[in-house]
Amino acid sequence: MSQAIYYEFVDSSGRRVYASVTAVRLTKTGQPDIWLTGLTFDSANSTTKILGSFNLVDVAPGMWNVVLQSPDGSRSQLNGIYGASAWSGFKVIASGVPTLATIAPTNAPNTGFIDITLNGTRLFPGCKVKLTQATKTDIQATNAQWIDNTKVVATFDLTDKPTGKWLVHFTNCDYTDATDITRSGGVSIGTGLQGQLAFIPDALIINPSVSSITPSIGNNDNSALSITSLVGTGFDTGATVKLTKTGQNNINATGVVVDNAKKIHCMFDLRNRAVGKWSVVVTNTATNSTTSTLTDGFEIRNPPPTISSITPREGKFGDSIPITNLAGTGFLSGAFVQLVRVGQATVTISPVVVVSPTKITCSIPLTNVCPGIWDVKVSNSDGQSATLANGFEVGI
Repeated sequence: MSQAIYYEFVDSSGRRVYASVTAVRLTKTGQPDIWLTGLTFDSANSTTKILGSFNLVDVAPGMWNVVLQSPDGSRSQLNGIYGASAWSGFKVIASGVPTLATIAPTNAPNTGFIDITLNGTRLFPGCKVKLTQATKTDIQATNAQWIDNTKVVATFDLTDKPTGKWLVHFTNCDYTDATDITRSGGVSIGTGLQGQLAFIPDALIINPSVSSITPSIGNNDNSALSITSLVGTGFDTGATVKLTKTGQNNINATGVVVDNAKKIHCMFDLRNRAVGKWSVVVTNTATNSTTSTLTDGFEIRNPPPTISSITPREGKFGDSIPITNLAGTGFLSGAFVQLVRVGQATVTISPVVVVSPTKITCSIPLTNVCPGIWDVKVSNSDGQSATLANGFEVGI
C-alpha cells in the first residue's frame, strides 16, 4: 500500500529547514531503504510540511528512522523509537495476521538443539517463536532467523524437555495491541501477546532417545535376563521395551520399570531366540506412541560350551589316539579341539566331528607332543570356548 505522511521537523538550532529537502527515506537495520515518491510541499505552509507516498507492500513491521536529505548532502534524521505510550519516527504495522503452513522437521529427540523451519505468510523480522504444551513450561526459541516474509528458522534447545506433541507459536513483533486469536477446533490463545500470532497445533513431537543397554549380550538359554540399565532421555511412565530383528518375532520385555526419564530396567526371555544383533526399541505409550531405536544395540548368543569328560583320557607318546567321546554341552558345527599346556606349543586337532551339541569325536596325534598332563579346550565358531583342566595325559 502507499500512505501519505505529514511531519514537522526542526534542525539542531531550532530552524525549519524543509524548503530545501530533495529526498526523504525510511531506514531500518537489515532492511532496504524505502524512498518517498511524489515529494511535494504543503502549499499552505511550505516550510513545515512535506507530502509524498511510501510503498509499504511486504515491508517489515516495526519502527523505522525518517531521513531527510538536502541538495548539499546534509541530512536530518528522526530515529524510530517505540515507547510505552508514544513513539518517534515512522511505525509500520502488519496488515492482517501471519499464517503458518508447515514446519520441518516435525519431530526431534530431547537431547540438544534443533533448527525448525517455519513456512507461511506475513512472517516479519523481529518475530518470536515458542513451543507450548498444556501444564508444561513454554520452550522459547533461542534464535529466530528471518529469511523472508514466508520463511523463518527458529532454534530450540530441547535438552531434557518433556516428550510429546507441542504447539508451535509464531508472534510478529510489530508493536500492535495484544491480540486474542482463535484457531483450529476452537483452541484459544490468550491475550497478553504483543503483536499478531499464528500457530500450528500438535506440530512438533519430542521423541525419547535410547543411548545404551546393560548388559548388551545375552544367551538364548536364559529365560529371565535382567536388564539393569537401559539409558536414554525422555522416557515416559508406561513406556514399553522390545527387541526386534528382521525376519524374527519381537521379544517384548516384561517387568518394565521406568526409574526416571533417563533410565529403565526390565527383563527378557531369550530362550530359543535367533542369535545375532537385535535392535532395542522404546515406545512412549503416553505420548502418541513416539519411539526410539538403538539399532543393533543388543546381541543374542548361543550359550558357551562346557566339557565334562574325554574318552579315552590318556595316550602314548608318538601314537594317534582316537577320541570316541568328548562329552559336554553347547558344541556347535565348526568347533575345534586343542591340547593346551603352559610352556608348550598348542596342539590343534584335526579333523573334528561334532556329532551333536553334547558329543565330539576326533583323533589326537601325539607325535612330538611332550609327555605330561594337558588341558583340553573346545572353541566354538562364535568365539566362545570351554576348557577341561588336566583332562588328557600323554604317557611314555
